[in-house]
Amino acid sequence: MTKKIRRTRKSQAGFTLIELLVVVLIVGILAAIAIPQYFAVIERGHLTEATACVATLKSGLEEARLANASGQYPGVASVIAAAPAPLSRNCRGMKYFTGNIAGGAAGYTVTLTRNALSFSAASGAGAGYTLTMTHADGAADVFGGSTPAAWLPN
Repeated sequence: MTKKIRRTRKSQAGFTLIELLVVVLIVGILAAIAIPQYFAVIERGHLTEATACVATLKSGLEEARLANASGQYPGVASVIAAAPAPLSRNCRGMKYFTGNIAGGAAGYTVTLTRNALSFSAASGAGAGYTLTMTHADGAADVFGGSTPAAWLPN
């Protein structure tokens, strides 16, 4: 009879409930840490769309300034006056941001707002956050808005 019990115990290989619970706990902890980080990386990737648009606008406005005989940025009658025009012309196909541009002869401000398309609050950014770039003649560009500070361009 003792041999029969030993054979039965050896044939019952597997995991105990405690072992399974420990594995589930470890997977849950890893998911709680990894998922928000994943969404933050994805959102920072979407932010590159906005920074690329700002760079495109900046180079276009600098070209216009150099072409202008007075050496000033295009005035009200030109590029900056029609707020949606430079964005639609220079930032075609923006999927994650909408925005506008305003300014005058001495500088300009570009404001881009994150739209709700595929936005995840788990990224750490607030819904509809903004990226603002202000450029004044002779000064360094200033980035701001409600974008998390660690995500702002240098």
